[in-house]
Amino acid sequence: MILLGGEEVGDLLLLGHKRLPPQSAAVPKCHPVRVLRLRVSQQKFGEMQGLFPHEGMIEQAIPATWWHCGFHRETPRSRGKCRQASSNPPLKAEDIRAFEDFIFWQLTALSARYGLPFQIHTGDARIEGSNPMLLVDLIHANPQTKFILFHGGYPWISETEAIAMRYSHVWVDSCWLPTINYSMAKRAYHEWLDVIPSNRIFWGADRNHAEGIYGATEFTRRCLAEVLAEKADRGDLHEDYALRIGKQILRENAFALFPQLTTKLWKDKSKLTPP
Repeated sequence: MILLGGEEVGDLLLLGHKRLPPQSAAVPKCHPVRVLRLRVSQQKFGEMQGLFPHEGMIEQAIPATWWHCGFHRETPRSRGKCRQASSNPPLKAEDIRAFEDFIFWQLTALSARYGLPFQIHTGDARIEGSNPMLLVDLIHANPQTKFILFHGGYPWISETEAIAMRYSHVWVDSCWLPTINYSMAKRAYHEWLDVIPSNRIFWGADRNHAEGIYGATEFTRRCLAEVLAEKADRGDLHEDYALRIGKQILRENAFALFPQLTTKLWKDKSKLTPP
C-alpha cells in the first residue's frame, strides 16, 4: 500500500478526520507530489480505505506527476507512477521539518485518545536540539497526553524538573542517568524530590541485554538509596516516607501508569515455568 499526497496531505489524509472531495475537479493541482510508504495490516487498510470511497479517484484527469491524496493498493501501474513522481526535486529542509512537526503533534493527540503514555528521549545521545525546554509548547497544548521525559533530560536535569513541576501530566524517567553520570543522577534525585511528586518519577534500564539491565538496576538502586538516606539523615524525610518513595520510583509508579504490566507478573502467582 502506498500513501500519496502533496502539501495538503496533513489535513486531508494523515489525520484521517476529513474525507476527500468526491469529484476530482475539486482536487487542488498546485502541490507537488510527496511519496511516503506506509505498512499497515489488511484490517487497518480496509478501515482507512473506507475514508476514500470513490474508487479510482486518484487517476481521474490528473497528470501522472500530480496525484490526489488517497490510499490505494500497490500495482505495477502505481509503482511506475511512484517512480515517476519520486523524480521530483528533493524536499526542502523546511518541508521536512513541517512534516515531522505535524506527525509528532498528531501522535501526541492519538496518545491521549487511546490512553497511551507518550515517551520522549531527551538530551543524552543527541545533544543538539534535545533540550526538554523545546517541548514546552507541545506539552502545554496537550494537557490530556501523559508525557514521559527519558534520561531526565540529561544534562538539562533542572529544566526537566521545572517542566514536571509546572505540568502535572509530565513524568520524569531517569533511565541511563545513573550509569552515565552517577553524581549528576544523585543531584537530579535530590532536586526532583524537592519539587516533583514522588509518584511522577521513574527509572529504567533501557538496555537490550541481561548484563546491562542488571548493572543499570544496581546503579539506580544504590544512587536512589543514597539520596533517600541523605534526606532522612538531614531530617528532610521520615524514614518510612523514604522507604515508600523508594518503592514508588522503583516499582509502583510504573504499575500505576502502565497497569497492563501487572499481567506480566509471575512471582506472586506461581513459579516461573521455563519456556
